[in-house]
Amino acid sequence: MAITPQTEIRLLKVPFGLDNRNQLTFNSKQAQTDYFLSLAHTTADNCTYQRKDNIIRYPALVDNVINYNYVMYQNEAYSDKWFYAYITSIDYVNDNLSNIHISTDVFQTWQFDLDYKPSFIEREHVNDDTIGANTIPENLDVGEVIEESTDTYSLSNCYFGILTTYDPSTGNDFEGVQEVNGNLFGYAICLFDGVANVETFLKHTNHDGKIESILALILVPTNMFNSSNLHQINAKYDNATYNFYRVDIITQDDAKNAKEVSFNIAPTRSFSGYTPKNNKLFCYPYNYLLVTNNIGNHNIYKYENFLNSGGTVETTNILFNLQYAFSIGISGRLIPRNYKKVDYNIDESLPMAKYPTCTWASDAFTNWLTDNAINVATQVISGVAGGVTSLATGNIAGGISLTASTIGNLIGQFYEASLLPSIEGGQNTGDVNFSANKNNFKFIHLRAKNEYLKVLDNFFSMFGYKVNLVKTPNITGRQNWNYVKTIDANIEGDIPQDDLQTIKDIFNNGVTFWHNSNTFLDYTQSNNIV
Repeated sequence: MAITPQTEIRLLKVPFGLDNRNQLTFNSKQAQTDYFLSLAHTTADNCTYQRKDNIIRYPALVDNVINYNYVMYQNEAYSDKWFYAYITSIDYVNDNLSNIHISTDVFQTWQFDLDYKPSFIEREHVNDDTIGANTIPENLDVGEVIEESTDTYSLSNCYFGILTTYDPSTGNDFEGVQEVNGNLFGYAICLFDGVANVETFLKHTNHDGKIESILALILVPTNMFNSSNLHQINAKYDNATYNFYRVDIITQDDAKNAKEVSFNIAPTRSFSGYTPKNNKLFCYPYNYLLVTNNIGNHNIYKYENFLNSGGTVETTNILFNLQYAFSIGISGRLIPRNYKKVDYNIDESLPMAKYPTCTWASDAFTNWLTDNAINVATQVISGVAGGVTSLATGNIAGGISLTASTIGNLIGQFYEASLLPSIEGGQNTGDVNFSANKNNFKFIHLRAKNEYLKVLDNFFSMFGYKVNLVKTPNITGRQNWNYVKTIDANIEGDIPQDDLQTIKDIFNNGVTFWHNSNTFLDYTQSNNIV
């Protein structure tokens, strides 16, 4: 029995093409149909059955249809389903007939018949862009970093300290020991505000024939001892008055434990001259903290590794503790708090610069000091900086989409040297460091240059972040577009297997899904998480 031709064919102009790197999503099949029916078109009704991926014998001169790049057709006698296809070429047959070669647009034809299963997602636009939530290395060139701002914790205000076994103000010798910061000392600790007081004390001691009781003349930070531990003494010598503080440890805490001072540093959450759209740029290696003690020791600290009491990334103030103990040269270290979920992260602490030891007449201590090199700088560099190499070389096996890979190569590969400023280390500069008023910790907020921030920001905006997770792909979740790239995508559907494989290949090659036809391919639009 003859079947009455009832196939409708529409030739259309669409903004996407055969490479399948950009596709439109719709909330429903009806919304999809309405969109394509609204496009500029030419129609042929009552055509014979149209076969998939075949040739349309279209009743028109080729010159009249050459500007169309897409087709939708419906074999009404068999179903109400619309099929969507790209026009790959058009051949002239005669003035009233053209052969139109088509290739099925498998995503538009079957997008509502697909069942997405967990797959390995290499890149995508994430649905959580809070600072610290996305730290998988991108292996992209950061360029040379620059300073955004600097904070300083100063330790340059000092007393002159004399360690002695004789007190000229009383004429008594020191007997026994006292415990200070967990260490035992068999001498008195006397602190002086000025050189004149030191000079008079030494003259008084020498006059009493006790100059050999002076063990050391050192510099001591003024916040080394609490005022409650200092006993002020006013004394006279040769009709002159001088004064000093005698250290008398009166609390068990000061006797047993190291001195500890806490202070906060605000992490960099904005850049002068540029505002990133992607919060990954507020994380390492694009934005981080470098701390130096000004004598060659420096550590890198990642802002996103400082956590608050709730276990989330600290956004306002990150905490450090200065922990130090009394000794000749003063022993101390800077400890990051709540860093990498370690309350006192001692393994990533930074040593405090030593304080100079002074000389005086009849100095029997000079030879000991020369032999023991009290100010030699220690070579301690955090494992964070050492781990940069592993960041640069670590990569999960698998391809990257041609487009993202090409652009990524243009941006350049990540390299270690860009992360550290030009700081030389390992010099014995303790004394000159103090003389230059640099016996402190300097907190340098470093970040990529604006030029690189823009390049990286645009890359992340187009291609999302590297995630390397097994999960269902984010087809939606952003305001205007979602990029997805998988490795061996797992997708099911009751559709032709060759079409299903083509859909998997689309995901494996990387595809951008656009959610609004009026902003298609417009990367200037906002793309907030919805």
